[in-house]
Amino acid sequence: MCTMIKYDNDVVWKSTDTKKFSNITTFYFGLVSNRFFVKNSYGELKRIDFKPVIKELAIPITKQTPTPKSDPNLNITPFNNVTVDIENTNGTSEFEYSKDGNCCIYSTKTGYSFGKVAQGETVIWESKDNVLGTLIRTWNDDFLAILLSNNLFKLFQHLSGNWSDITAERRDVTKLKFYGDGDNEITSVDYSVSFVKDYLYEFSFNDGVKCSKIKYKEKVVWRNMKGKMYEDIKMFQLGLLSNNFFIKNQFEYRKLTNPSIEITPVTLDIDRTYCTSQYEFSKNDNCRTYTSKYGYSINKIVKKNINIWDADPDDNALKVVLIGSGKDEKHLSILLESGDFVLLHKTRRDLFWKDITDKKSDFSDIKMYSLDDENNYNELRPLHNSIILYNTFYGYEFKKGVKCAKITNKDKLLWTHTDDPDFGYPSAIYLDLLKNKFNVINFKDQTKELKGEGPAVTLFINIDIYHHDLDHYENVSLTLDL
Repeated sequence: MCTMIKYDNDVVWKSTDTKKFSNITTFYFGLVSNRFFVKNSYGELKRIDFKPVIKELAIPITKQTPTPKSDPNLNITPFNNVTVDIENTNGTSEFEYSKDGNCCIYSTKTGYSFGKVAQGETVIWESKDNVLGTLIRTWNDDFLAILLSNNLFKLFQHLSGNWSDITAERRDVTKLKFYGDGDNEITSVDYSVSFVKDYLYEFSFNDGVKCSKIKYKEKVVWRNMKGKMYEDIKMFQLGLLSNNFFIKNQFEYRKLTNPSIEITPVTLDIDRTYCTSQYEFSKNDNCRTYTSKYGYSINKIVKKNINIWDADPDDNALKVVLIGSGKDEKHLSILLESGDFVLLHKTRRDLFWKDITDKKSDFSDIKMYSLDDENNYNELRPLHNSIILYNTFYGYEFKKGVKCAKITNKDKLLWTHTDDPDFGYPSAIYLDLLKNKFNVINFKDQTKELKGEGPAVTLFINIDIYHHDLDHYENVSLTLDL
């Protein structure tokens, strides 16, 4: 087994670099890209970003450096372009053949690359501009995908006896951008590209690389969410058959819904109390709710000509709730595209709205568990709930059939279903943004405040102090941590 590769005594690759490629079967040199590649036992390809150490040479000043003679024993073999016939279901000295369910897999051996793909006498694809094929996967007799040396792919479909190039009908992966810490763009040296099972085209991030945001055609299709399971993803995938994007962490993967829909940002005027083509309006007691319609999001909130709130880049609002009216104390709760919330506050003596979000608790340390048949607790995932904002209540509503049996905060018990057997399982957990307390609500619409090891409660008090000597009222805000 190969454990290390050197080039001119510099280490190019070693088996301890990444766990996924600890056991390689093939080592390549790309003539076009001028880079090294390794292939693991699963047929996945990874580019090695190697830069040789430049050694300083002592060149005599008084003597002319002789020109070295060519070594007749040095034989450098270029990559040989081979043709693969997909009717051939056997490996050769040039490529390996394997099968994974409905997929036939052809992967090149050392020193070879695919220059042409055929089915009998019919040419399906032929290399152009020195862009070669490195991996081929078929799906039944209907689809054929080719991974190219430039990390892109070609996709063909067999219809009415002919093979058609349908690559343009799939998402353009050249329009993808990945971002890490500090919103710095992740470059191609930080990930590898390959085909994997279930006919997926996959970006696999290198160890230590943290992806925090993904854009497609300059639109955000995914961002990490504070306290959510998919904050740290390992892979990003495109389904070659479904044309859907997927994200994957160490536990599971999920589909990104409608990632390329054109979202139009709009300004919300809370002085308006009616529905528009851009958002829905409703009123319940002292609460007014604005919900953006499909294809729209809210990037600015105003009251007539007075600006109240501006969204951060790439994180607009989906829902806005105004609590209070007139000159009374008011709150404005905002649900963002990222799933987070913003809470604004204004008293009758304030000229401007104040952002008090950081004075409230959040769900970053909240964990929810179900109970299996063997009485083992299993942490619930995002697919088990939906984010809700109702009036001043922000939290998670459990999907049908999900039974939440335990809730913890900072790994300390906050609630368990055995606390009150008559209460039963909750249908939702939410944070009362005004009281800063967590609550659960059951299927009978009964509410229970979560105390236990819950978060500290912060109380905000606004009082008017009269100064006799100045004949003047001063509004004072007090913050008390209880």
